[in-house]
Amino acid sequence: MLHKYIKLTALLLLACFFNLQAQTDIPVLSGRVLDVSGMPVDGATVAPLYKLTDRYIADADGKFEIPVSKGEYIQVETPQNQRKIVKVDADMITVVIGKADEIINMGMDVTVPGSESTAAVSMITGDDIMKSSASNPWNALPGLGLGLTVLKTGGAHAASGNPEAYIRGMGSLRNNNLLVIVDGFERNLGALTKEEIENIQVLKDGPATSLYGLKGANGVLLVTTKTGKYNAFELDINYDHSFNYIGRLPKMADGYTYANAMNEALKNDGLDPMYDAMQLEGINSHNPFYGNVNWQDEVLRKNGSTDNVSLVLRGGSKEAKYFAVLDVVNDNGFVGVDNIVKDYSSQYKNSKLNVRTNIDVKLTSTTDFAFKLVGNLSEYNRPTPMAGDLIAMLYNTPAAAFPVKTPYGDWGGSDIWKVNPEAETAARGYSRILSRTLFMDMTINQRLDMVVKGLSVDGRLAYDNFTEYWDNYRMNYSIAIPTVSHPSSETDYKKEGEYSEDITFSRDFNAPQWRRFNVQGRANFNRIWNQHSLDATAGVASEYYIYDGKDHTFKRVNIFTHAHYGFMQKYFADFALSVNGTDLLPPGHHYGAFPSLSAAWLISKESFMSDLTFVDLLKLRASWGLSGSDLTPEANMWMQKYGWTYGYPLGGNYESVSGLSEARLPTKNMTYEKASKWNVGLDISLFNFLDINLEAFKEKRTDILVIPQNLSTVLGASMPYENMGKVDNKGIEIGLNVHKTVGDWTFNGGGNYTFTRNKIIEMGEEYKPYEWMKQTGHPVGQIFGYEAIGFFKDADDIAANPVQMMGSVAPGDIKFKDMNGDEIIDAFDQKAIGNSTIPEIYYSFNLGVEYKGIGIDALFQGTGNYSALLNTPSVFRPLTDYVSISQHYYDNRWTPENQNARYPRLSTGKNENNYSNNTIWIADRSYLKLRHAELYYNFSKKLLSKLPIEKAKIYVRATDFTMYDHIDVMDPEVLRASFPVPTSINIGFSLKF
Repeated sequence: MLHKYIKLTALLLLACFFNLQAQTDIPVLSGRVLDVSGMPVDGATVAPLYKLTDRYIADADGKFEIPVSKGEYIQVETPQNQRKIVKVDADMITVVIGKADEIINMGMDVTVPGSESTAAVSMITGDDIMKSSASNPWNALPGLGLGLTVLKTGGAHAASGNPEAYIRGMGSLRNNNLLVIVDGFERNLGALTKEEIENIQVLKDGPATSLYGLKGANGVLLVTTKTGKYNAFELDINYDHSFNYIGRLPKMADGYTYANAMNEALKNDGLDPMYDAMQLEGINSHNPFYGNVNWQDEVLRKNGSTDNVSLVLRGGSKEAKYFAVLDVVNDNGFVGVDNIVKDYSSQYKNSKLNVRTNIDVKLTSTTDFAFKLVGNLSEYNRPTPMAGDLIAMLYNTPAAAFPVKTPYGDWGGSDIWKVNPEAETAARGYSRILSRTLFMDMTINQRLDMVVKGLSVDGRLAYDNFTEYWDNYRMNYSIAIPTVSHPSSETDYKKEGEYSEDITFSRDFNAPQWRRFNVQGRANFNRIWNQHSLDATAGVASEYYIYDGKDHTFKRVNIFTHAHYGFMQKYFADFALSVNGTDLLPPGHHYGAFPSLSAAWLISKESFMSDLTFVDLLKLRASWGLSGSDLTPEANMWMQKYGWTYGYPLGGNYESVSGLSEARLPTKNMTYEKASKWNVGLDISLFNFLDINLEAFKEKRTDILVIPQNLSTVLGASMPYENMGKVDNKGIEIGLNVHKTVGDWTFNGGGNYTFTRNKIIEMGEEYKPYEWMKQTGHPVGQIFGYEAIGFFKDADDIAANPVQMMGSVAPGDIKFKDMNGDEIIDAFDQKAIGNSTIPEIYYSFNLGVEYKGIGIDALFQGTGNYSALLNTPSVFRPLTDYVSISQHYYDNRWTPENQNARYPRLSTGKNENNYSNNTIWIADRSYLKLRHAELYYNFSKKLLSKLPIEKAKIYVRATDFTMYDHIDVMDPEVLRASFPVPTSINIGFSLKF
C-alpha cells in the first residue's frame, strides 16, 4: 500500500514540475460554427472554458480546430457577441449559435453552463454596469439584477456613499447585510472600478449560498473581474465628466415666516411672543442687524463636478495574457463658502486612484498560474462638520436666528443659537482623510489527466489590507451676540469664543485598520461517459481576519464539496455540502453543516418539444438549501462580562461610588443563525429574442439572537441574548428580457419585478394584552404607533373624546383612535401602521434602441409597499428647542381657519402627543426614478477605417434625473438630515485601439 502512495505522489510531482503529459494527449477536434439558419458564422472564435488554452479564429467557412478533450466545455463567440456553451462529446462537433449561454458560478468558483444550472442566480454584465457614470460600482446597481434591492443613501459629493443592499428582502431580525465576494474572496465592491468588472452574479437560493455556510444566509454578490486575451492587444481610453446638481432639499421658511411661526407657536402654548413688531419689520426688510438668511444658499452651491478617466490594457501572447486598469476620479462637492485662509479647503472633495493588474500565465501545457493585484489610494477632504451634522445645521438654524455677519464684520450668533453654519464650515477647520486598500490573490491550477482523466487541482492565496488615517486642521472663531433686543451699534454686542486663524494639526486613526488572509485548495473532477456527465469539486478554505481593537481577530474554516450531475443533457442535479467552523461561536459549538439539493429539467430538449421550434429553452428548477450567519452583536457572548459602574451607595450618606458590576448575562448554548431556503424557478427563451425568468421562494430563518422581553426584570441584570428569533420570508420574482436585431435596427428592453414579504414568527416579545400591539406576526421593520382620526377642533371636542395620556392637549393637536374602548389613549392603543421600512416591491424596466450606431438607452427603477416615518427635525418636527421650520410644514399646519390641515398646530415644546409615532407622520415612500438615460453614437467602422481606432463612442447621460413620488418636500431615498441623492448630467467618450 505504501508503495502505491509513493508511486502516485511521484507521478503528481512529475506532472506538476516536468509536464510529462505530451500535447498529443489532447486530441484535435474539428467542427463548424453555424448560425440558427445553418450558415457558417464568419469570424467566430472558440475557446475551452475549463482549460485555459488559446483562442482559435475560424476561417472564412466557419471551420475551426482546437486541442480539447472530450467532456470539456467550449465557448464559441461571434462578432455579434453571441455565445454558446457546449460539451465536447464527439470527435467532430457542430456548434449552432443561438441564445447566449452564460457560465453560472454556483459559489466557491464552482461553475456550470447556464442551461444546466439548477440554482437561482441572476447575472449583471459589465456592459450593464458601464451604462452608468457612477464612479462607485455600488451606485451603478440600482435596478440591475433580479432579486437585488439597492437603495441609494445620498452623499456630500457624487462619488460618496455605499447604498443599502439586500437580496430578496429582509430575512433576519438583526443583520441583513449581503456577502460580497470579489474573485473568490470577501471584499469591498466600492474599492473597485466599473471598468474592471466582467460580471456580477446574484446568488439567491440554497444551492447558491450553502457553499458559503456561516456567511451566506443573506445571499451573495459574486463579482468577477476581467482577464486578458491571448494573442491580442487592446487599449481602451474612457473619459467621463459629470455636472452634478444637489438633489431635492427641503425649502426652509424665511426669517419673517419663521418669526411669525414662533410667535404663533408661543401663543398656542399660552406664552408671550418672541418677536415684537420692530424685530419683525427688521427681519422682513433684511435689516443687517437682524437675521433673514437662507442658510442653504449661503453654505451650499447647487452644482459640483466629477472627472473620471481610465486607461485599460488588455491582451497577451500565446502563453500569457494580461488585463490592467488605471482609473482616476476627481470629485468636487456642494460646499459653496469661500476659503478664508490660503491653502484652506472647506470643500467636500474626493480624489481616488485605482490600479489593477490581472495576469494569467501558462506555466506548462497543464499548469496555469493567475495573479491579481488591486491598489486603491484615496484622499477625501471635508470641512470639520460631518455631512450629516452640516445638513442638520442648515435645517435647524432658523433664517431669523442671526445674520451671517454683523454690520461690523463679526460672525453672527445669539444666546439661543450659538452655532453659525457658515462659520462652522469656513472658519472651524477641515479634515483630510487618506486611505489605502490592497487586494492581492494568486491561483495555481494543475490538470492531472495523466493520473485520472478529468482531474485537476488548484490552490489559492489572498492577502487584503486596509488603512485609513486623518489629518485634522483646526481653527477657532468667535461670534458676536446681541445684548439688546434691537441692536444698532457695535457696543450692542458681546464677543463669545476665541478667534484664531492659526491652524492646529493633529493626526489620528478614526477608522479601523484591518487585514485578511485567505488560503484555499480544491480538487475538481469532470467527465462525460455515455449519457452521463459529472462535475465534482471538493476543497477547503481558511480565513484569518485581523481588525483593530479588542476581540477583533476572527478565524473561519470552510470544508466544502459540490457535485453536478447530468443525464442525457436534459436532467441535472446538484448536491453541495459545506462544513464551516468559526471562533465567533463558543467552544464546542464552532462548527455547522450546510447541505443543499437542487434539480433541473431541460424540457425543451424532450422529443415532444421538437415541433415547438420557437421554444429555445424551457427549464424547470427546484432547490432546497441551508446556510447560516455567525455574526454576533457582541464578542464572547457566552462568557460573563463585567463593566465599570458609578452606582454603589456606601457610607453614612449613601454616596455613590464607582466599582465593577455585572454586564449582560452570558448566552448559554449559543449557536449560529440558520436560513433554510426553498426555491422553484422556470427559465424560458422564445423566438431567439425573448427571455423570461420566474421564481418563487420561501425562507425560514431560525436561531436568531434576540434579547427576550418576556422575562421578568425583577432579576435586576441585563438579560442575555438567546437563539430564539424566527422569521419567515417569501416572495416571487419575474424577469423579462428582449433583444432583437432587424436590419440596421437593434432593440433591447426588459424588466425585473421582485415581491418579498417577511413575518416575525418569534422574537421573545413581552406579553401584550391585545393582538394589535404585537410585533410578532408583522414584517421586520414594521412601524407601530397610533391611528390618527383628525385634529381637536376646540375645548368641547377635547372633552368629548378619550383622555390623552401623553400630556395635555389643545385645539389643533392630533386625536387618536381608542383601540380598546377604555376611553383612555395610551400605549395599549398602538398598532401596526403603514408598511415596512424596507420596500416589499422592487422593480425596474429598461428600454433601448440603436440605428446605425446612434442609440438611446434608459433604465427606470421603482419601489412599492414602502413606508417612512417623517421625523426629520425642523422639516417635520419644527420649532422644538427653537429649531427652524420648513415652508412645507408652515403651509400645511393646523390653524383655526385651516382645520382640514395635514399637520398639527405649531408648538414650541416637544409635544409628546403630536410627535408620537402615528399615522399623521406615515408617508408612502414608494417612488419611480430614472436611474440613467443615455444618448450615444458608436462611430462606424467606415469612419474609423483610416485611423488606428477600432471602436469609438461619444455619449450624453442623465443620472437620477427624474423622480415620481409621494413625498414632495424631500428625496424619498434620504429622509433624514443628510445630503440627498445628486442629479447628474454626463458627457464622455470611449476609444478602443
